[in-house]
Amino acid sequence: MLRQYDGTEVANLLRSLGSPKEVLQNVTAAAAKFFTVSTLEALEVGDAHAIVRAANRPGYQRDISICDFTKGLLSQVPVLFGLLPATIIESECAARGGRFCLYSVGWEEHQWSSFVDERESIYTMAWGSGNVDEAQAEVEADESTQISMLNAQVQQLTERLQDVYGTAADLLATDDLDSVLSNVTRRAAHAVNAPRYILAVQLNPEQPISLHHHGFTQQEAEAIALEILQPNPDTRGGSRLIADVRSKRQYYGRIAAMYPEGSQFLEQEREALSVYANYAATALDMVTALDDARRSNATSSALLEFSRNLAKTTTTYEVAKDLSLTVPRVLGSDTSSVLLWDESSQSLRSIKRITSDGQLAGYDESINTTEPSQDSSGYADANANIDTEDAIATRDKMASQADRSDQNGTDSEDDSGDILAIPISASPIVQKLMSSRDIIIVNNDTTDSYVRDILERYGIQSTLMAPIFTSDKFLGIVTANFKSNIDPNLLSNRELRERIIALSDQAAISLENANLLQQVSHMAWHDALTGLPNRRLLEDRAGQALVQASRSGETLSMFFVDLDHFKEVNDILGHASGDELIREVAARLTRAVRQQDTVARLGGDEFAILLPGLSDNDAIEALAHRMLTSLSKPFMLYGQEAYVTGSIGIAIYPRDGNTYDELLSRADSAMYRSKGLGRNTFQVFDISIDQTNSSDAMQLERDLHKALENNQLFILYQPFIDLETAKVVGVESLVRWRHPTRGLLEPASFIEMAEETDLIVEIDSWVVKETCKQARRWQDIGIPPLQLAINVSTRDLLSQEYVENLLAAVEEHDLNPSLVELELTERVVFDDSSTMRDNVDRLQKAGVRFSIDDFGTGASGLDRFGTFPISTLKIDRSFVQVLGPDDQSQTIIQAITGMAKDLGMSCVAEGVETSTQSRVLLQRGCTTAQGFFFSPPLMSADVERMLISTATAQDAGGLGEIGSSAGLDGSAGLDGSAGLDGSSGVGTANR
Repeated sequence: MLRQYDGTEVANLLRSLGSPKEVLQNVTAAAAKFFTVSTLEALEVGDAHAIVRAANRPGYQRDISICDFTKGLLSQVPVLFGLLPATIIESECAARGGRFCLYSVGWEEHQWSSFVDERESIYTMAWGSGNVDEAQAEVEADESTQISMLNAQVQQLTERLQDVYGTAADLLATDDLDSVLSNVTRRAAHAVNAPRYILAVQLNPEQPISLHHHGFTQQEAEAIALEILQPNPDTRGGSRLIADVRSKRQYYGRIAAMYPEGSQFLEQEREALSVYANYAATALDMVTALDDARRSNATSSALLEFSRNLAKTTTTYEVAKDLSLTVPRVLGSDTSSVLLWDESSQSLRSIKRITSDGQLAGYDESINTTEPSQDSSGYADANANIDTEDAIATRDKMASQADRSDQNGTDSEDDSGDILAIPISASPIVQKLMSSRDIIIVNNDTTDSYVRDILERYGIQSTLMAPIFTSDKFLGIVTANFKSNIDPNLLSNRELRERIIALSDQAAISLENANLLQQVSHMAWHDALTGLPNRRLLEDRAGQALVQASRSGETLSMFFVDLDHFKEVNDILGHASGDELIREVAARLTRAVRQQDTVARLGGDEFAILLPGLSDNDAIEALAHRMLTSLSKPFMLYGQEAYVTGSIGIAIYPRDGNTYDELLSRADSAMYRSKGLGRNTFQVFDISIDQTNSSDAMQLERDLHKALENNQLFILYQPFIDLETAKVVGVESLVRWRHPTRGLLEPASFIEMAEETDLIVEIDSWVVKETCKQARRWQDIGIPPLQLAINVSTRDLLSQEYVENLLAAVEEHDLNPSLVELELTERVVFDDSSTMRDNVDRLQKAGVRFSIDDFGTGASGLDRFGTFPISTLKIDRSFVQVLGPDDQSQTIIQAITGMAKDLGMSCVAEGVETSTQSRVLLQRGCTTAQGFFFSPPLMSADVERMLISTATAQDAGGLGEIGSSAGLDGSAGLDGSAGLDGSSGVGTANR
């Protein structure tokens, strides 16, 4: 087994150990010369015996042939010293199911040996009659042995030469760097015959180290690579053979073969490894040269493609996008950004980042310090100061609406959710780029905190920034972003600078051209006076929104807004003031809506607003209130103060129409109904008024019969506030119908129909039960008892069933009957029959209270006092709305409160919309009020949160605490942000 190494440094090295015992004691190191897949370990060694354990290296399976090879190798150890081959017993075998292979090795200490083939050799021994003659120290091998040895050496040299030729052929056959380096490493390891080997190279300092290895885990390989790449690596006493991978062009790294410590490499192995290290360097030279050539070709192709694309672009967005796609291909960056200069906000604003593979890499969040504040519904507060800093936000929002369309009237790709903004005032780097026109490299340790935060947020280590200029105008910057640090001397590369400058110059020309085209397009699709979309663009966007809504099943709303008495402004103050008024109205309407909504000017003093996804009646009414409140504030027109109001009509898809024309026409019709109701109000298109199709009314009645059964009705609660203590002291129950096809219906759409049948008794009985149930829940969680105001109809008071249901609900939920207050509207007609009187008396004796709603109007006056046991007067909203600082507007209120006091009744004011109204009411003796100033009608859960939050803040005192907590949807705080609809709630007279 060891015979082929006779006369070589391997045999001499093993023999130099002195005895079989010493060889076997060093079997781990010695075996590395013969095994690449196994390890040997001497567990016990004596003068003539040893126990050796063998195990495979990780990733290899034990085979019986390996076991036989190991036994043969161990048996020949004594032969090196002229002894008989050792006797080997394998007591456990991993190839046959054992944990490992365990060998018992035994030999005679002073016997000579002969080879099994009995040929003469340097170890030939003479057997005599029991005597042993020591052979000569050196015996020449016979001719056949010499020939055999020479043939073996020739075969080995041939195999190694073939490996060398094979490696050279590999270099010419493939240009894949990883494949070439893997082949070089594998062939080098075969030539050296080491159990473990590693190649660690680096094409340039910016790139990571490339590893190819065998016999190591990845973690081990990374650690070893760092060691061997040191200037003077440790060879561990010769057990590590390390060669430089270096060409005339550059130094790349090192290749290393490794034995267990204690073993050493031969000089021939060192020379062989150096040959393969040179091959690796040659391969790297060749592949990097090919990469350079490809990169140069790719750069030329990318620049040519960029030029071609720019010739086709028509918008600044397209130019910026093409530039972002080109930069990673030309400069080799990981991502790229283009930030365009926005004059109005004095900031750089970006489109989406582009990765090196051409994919859009959206930013995680929007950075926009000029966006107006918005409430939870997504609508901006229309009552904020629109004449100061928020005016900037208004202009930005109007400009954003204008920029969303291209010359064909369709929206450009909308990246509003991925906009990144860098204000010039916050960034010294931006200031430098604008003034110096230099190309700079910025790392994530920059002192510019604004830019540093952006780099850290998106994992950018270094970014190259180049300004984009025309001859006299700054247009923006282009960035090439890298996830690792780049060489600061990169900008000294003349070719690289020329590429960057060429890109920015081409982009600058195309951006200027695109700006001109967009200005022309804007004029065709937008109103010249306000900059808002015109009728043509509104129709286009409405068509797209309707297609989307029909696919997704969503709804949308159309508002039609017309100014009241606009002609008087033109006639008195002049047309210039009229134009300024139109511009200011456009700004206020734009502030009131979301980014995705469209405010359009149709002409004159008419505006239309498209609101995708908006169909909830409460949200629609809240938005209409906000718009009316915003328009009612004074306008400053060239130093003159002017007042106008607006009338609004509303149509909802699909309930009121399926096309743009239908929705606009029906919103227009509803607007005229608002005009007829006295202006400064809004109306939702009502099919029961605007359409006389009797079959549709019959269908609605049939649907109403199933409304309770199908759980379509629900209740909103509007709070009453004690003006002296700022406490919530009661709620009014208001029924709504969530119709399966028509959407949310107000009581005006179905209560009158219900009152014509006994359905009203069933519905009102349900309202009583649900209200009492909710009142009990509030008390159970620690909320003090509240007054419960419930609307009642004539049929209710004539129904024994209704009275029984009411009293049963009060008893079931253990409520004080005096907490229940039945509100009488103008629809309740007193019937002097014994049935109604008996029912009223029974309710009164039980403790139930009665109130007159809308007191002061013709149908709700003093005639009720003699027929009902009235406890409360609810002052009609029409008297509350005119309240102001002058005494004349307070006279009626004072008279009503004085009369109520004289009659022993309490007063509740409806429709309180401002702090002035609440203050005057309190001064004139009305201590309880409700209205949007405090809170709109709310779901029960929202009322519960409101009650809990205000209960914890009572000691703070003042109505400010109520206001801060009452507007749970952001629409009814004490800052006056609620809309004025002339109602305390969503139509309390309409239940």
